[in-house]
Amino acid sequence: MKKILFSRLLSRFNSSMLGIVFVCNALVAATYLNVPSKDYPTINSALAKAQVADTVILDDGVYHERILIDAGLCVMARNPHKAIIDGGGRGTVVAMNDDSRLLSVVVKNGTIGVFTRARNVFISDCYILNNYMTGIMFVRQMPTIVENVIAFNAGSGIQTWDVKGSGESLHHNTIAYNQNHGISLGGQSTFKIEYNIIAFNKNMAIKTWGNSGKVEIVNNNFYDNLMQDLPANNASYDPVFKSPRIHLNFRVTSKDACKNCDSDKGYGVQSLLPGSF
Repeated sequence: MKKILFSRLLSRFNSSMLGIVFVCNALVAATYLNVPSKDYPTINSALAKAQVADTVILDDGVYHERILIDAGLCVMARNPHKAIIDGGGRGTVVAMNDDSRLLSVVVKNGTIGVFTRARNVFISDCYILNNYMTGIMFVRQMPTIVENVIAFNAGSGIQTWDVKGSGESLHHNTIAYNQNHGISLGGQSTFKIEYNIIAFNKNMAIKTWGNSGKVEIVNNNFYDNLMQDLPANNASYDPVFKSPRIHLNFRVTSKDACKNCDSDKGYGVQSLLPGSF
């Protein structure tokens, strides 16, 4: 619940310094490195100088870089979704180490948008778009992935392998319009997927490979993916996204899409935004 609270605070503080402290470092003393600036013209130059618990704050703009967020560091946009990390069409755009955070940025145009095999990783309020393979890939360790839009990737939205969850979860995300599966689960994964919208993907909403049948899949909204049986304790309502292709606006406009949900547990990222059903 603490991590969920941090994510909700993000949208309410309008990226004020107090909000940044809460979200990234939980009131731990830290240094804030602003990009671009005289000292830090690029994200990588700031990350090279950052120490554990520091936050790299990105001003509006497009950053043509591929980055590694080292252990204990946070990268976030000053204004949500106005800082774009563009991978230039190759490689992993954002790799993440233990205890790292990625907040409110747009990650696009890589082979893989975000990759991690590290512990205690937190990815929230990001748009992961237009990558040539997978939007987010994680292996063995389960990150917290909450309130993200993962869309228009040429492979699956999310891909996993041998992930053992221990309290972290994949919840309240919108995973849509990916060219393969919404989520591809491989190996012997065991964790929980809940309260997501998984819609309009070219193949299955969730594809399981190997021994991933132990993943708990509950309270999601699956709509118009490749035909498959609807898992028990999930729903299927057209979310009627407001303008996903033109304005990347994935707010639902259908009250049916939130039927049987309350304000804390509605489907997808927009269920936690002001003005949603």
